[in-house]
Amino acid sequence: MQQSPSKTKRLERLAEIRTFTYAPEGDNFGRDALQHTEVIALAAHFLTESETFQNIVLARYPFILIDESQDTMKPLMEALLAFEARHRGRIALGLLGDTMQRIFTDGLRILTNG
Repeated sequence: MQQSPSKTKRLERLAEIRTFTYAPEGDNFGRDALQHTEVIALAAHFLTESETFQNIVLARYPFILIDESQDTMKPLMEALLAFEARHRGRIALGLLGDTMQRIFTDGLRILTNG
């Protein structure tokens, strides 16, 4: 997938940034600011690709409960399910919600236990 020129420029300057700004309830402007979708994508990436992050989550959060799971963004839900499957028996993932009350269209359409 080809990136936009602004995203390419932002990635090129990433090494210059020492801290990131993120406020879920506010505006996130500036080259050091992360948008909500970027935070979700990073969380999904770390859950599936970073062994260090996975070990931190396993050590600190043996139970993860996701409220309104039907509306959790698809990439994050897929990452959580893959994380749970990979570490089955070491973590409990609870999905709370009602697929008939879906508000957002970017969630995982079918949630099943496996």
